[in-house]
Amino acid sequence: MAACPARPCRRHSLACAVAASLAGWLSAGALAAEQDSAVDDEDMENIVVTGSKLPETPLGLYLDAEMLTGIPGVNDDPLQAIITLPGVAVNNDFQGGVAVRGTRPVDNTYRIDFMQVGYLFHFGTGSVVDGDVVEGFSFLPAGYSARFGDVIGGAVDVRTRDPASDKVGGLLDVNLVHAGALFEGPISDTQRAYFSGRVSYYDLILEPFIENINDQEEDDVDLVQLPKFYDYRGRYQVDVGDTSRLDFFLDGSSDEVELLFRDESTEVMQDPALAGAHRFALEYHRQAVVFGMDARARSGLERPPVEVGFARNQTTFTARLGGAGDVNTVVTDNSLRAEATLPALGVHEFSVGTTLSYFDVDYDVVLRDAGCTEFEVDCRFTDAEEVTTRDRLQFSRARVFVDDTLSLGERLRVTLGVALTADDYLERSAVEPRAAVTWQWRPRTTLMMAAGRYHQLPAFEYIEETLGNPSLQYLEADHFVVGVEHLLANGWQVKADVYRKDSRNLVTANELTRYDNRGEGEAVGAELMLRGHFGPRWLGWASLSYAKAERRDLDTGRTFDFAFDQPVIASLVAKFQMNERLSFSGKAWYHSGAPHSPILGGIPDPDNEGAFLPVYGEVNSERLPSYFRLDLRADWTLEKWNDALLYFEIQNATNHRNVSDYEYEADYSSREPVTQVPLFVSVGFRKGW
Repeated sequence: MAACPARPCRRHSLACAVAASLAGWLSAGALAAEQDSAVDDEDMENIVVTGSKLPETPLGLYLDAEMLTGIPGVNDDPLQAIITLPGVAVNNDFQGGVAVRGTRPVDNTYRIDFMQVGYLFHFGTGSVVDGDVVEGFSFLPAGYSARFGDVIGGAVDVRTRDPASDKVGGLLDVNLVHAGALFEGPISDTQRAYFSGRVSYYDLILEPFIENINDQEEDDVDLVQLPKFYDYRGRYQVDVGDTSRLDFFLDGSSDEVELLFRDESTEVMQDPALAGAHRFALEYHRQAVVFGMDARARSGLERPPVEVGFARNQTTFTARLGGAGDVNTVVTDNSLRAEATLPALGVHEFSVGTTLSYFDVDYDVVLRDAGCTEFEVDCRFTDAEEVTTRDRLQFSRARVFVDDTLSLGERLRVTLGVALTADDYLERSAVEPRAAVTWQWRPRTTLMMAAGRYHQLPAFEYIEETLGNPSLQYLEADHFVVGVEHLLANGWQVKADVYRKDSRNLVTANELTRYDNRGEGEAVGAELMLRGHFGPRWLGWASLSYAKAERRDLDTGRTFDFAFDQPVIASLVAKFQMNERLSFSGKAWYHSGAPHSPILGGIPDPDNEGAFLPVYGEVNSERLPSYFRLDLRADWTLEKWNDALLYFEIQNATNHRNVSDYEYEADYSSREPVTQVPLFVSVGFRKGW
């Protein structure tokens, strides 16, 4: 099930906006869930936003709970702050993922509490992690050490907090999008636990409005089921001796949306195979156990000297694509990860680790698969032959790494590392050298350089025997980063990076082998970030990025803009504590319009009377209008309600018409813009006990 371009939609149609955003993300990424996208806790070029510098991440910024709480526009979902960080590109308000420095959302990896997770973001409604248990997260855009691997893009590493050990309590959080509850407390002097669950219901609130739209627009796409979700998260913690801990994790998430493409709709006239019901369902369930030696003496993203974990992660994806076919996959990933930092030997400090993964992929696919990738645009389902495959694959992957950090005096640190990764499905292996230098040039100024090679297994649909080509190579990328970090006199911190990322072996279509590795990518850019506390009442951050990302097809010689190429990205997040009861916050976000492939006109379809075939322009040769969104929030602590919290949010406060795509007439003679989230007001209530 290869990636295909989003389908054209009617103007202001929420149904089509959802369909357009889900089509590319789900088709490209859902079958790739079996990739062991490991992320680890130490980084050489990670952006982590914090109020204080972590000792093991001198290049990093750390986004902690204090900075994350109360960010507007996300209904108390702190991980959505990722979109405001430099180097991050998002093309659509409904998009379930982020593109990082010239690589796709499916090239990233996500970890929660040391182990890999099925996916991190719901269908455009926030992350799968209850914000009330988030302790902080790090974001690794490029240049990270040999400790991390198996992806060519970025990584997000989330840490949840320990359960409360002083008393039994809980929290209720209700807003117009979802409701959630948290229960936690001690079980004994050495044991404690929490469990949280959330469920959405905004689909029920908006259902009457959607039904009215569907009745008025008889030729449009019906939004039968708005995106809905639930997620849950449990942690049971046991002290082992005086300093070590054993954590048991139980978490999962489910997302679902359903559309109906009527026979008389414009979309079906343009691609007849689309007629019928379209349903997308994605879910994961994870059970994990993690042991951390000396864990009680550490906090935040600091790494225990020894950490060992095992996780069973099952991800299920189900899709009904009208008359184009059905896709059903169940991917079970059983992974053992162990990492250790050895005692220093003179100027050397060694870190070693391994990840062993066993995958069980059960799939049933009946699909008109056009075999498209990000390098093609003409991908109608109707023109494709039906592919049928049903099988079960079982394979293993292994990764080992060694890092040597040399402390050459008090101001200079050099990290040299190497990793080896291999699998028994493609029967390939790769060696990944990494290097980084950190030099404290002056007491308040640190200079940084990092370089490394990275590899990634192609997505499952590209390497399965019937759907793709099992002879493909690993995707490969080289990262180069130079940065400087300076601590200002007022406590604010400024960080600037310049980078280059060269990608090779990207998957392209091939008439004979279906797919090959003839794609290349190049991304260069500069980023600036300022963050911290300004006086006792203000805190926040601002970021600015300027970048250029391209793709090149070696078979055709074409070079074009990457689908997430946004030359200018700027964001500003600020929170103001007026008094102990009332606070205000705002988030402004701007980026250049995303590239898209225009349709220049249409010609009669000889196989379907009354239908037209699109005539495409060059790949990503046109840009959408620039994007701007302002979100506002107010938090009011209610003293008479035992400090319950009432919060108000205004999303897209200026009601800016952000265009996500264009809907074309049936003969492609004209088009209308499809806009994203309009002004939306939400209210929420939080009460702890």
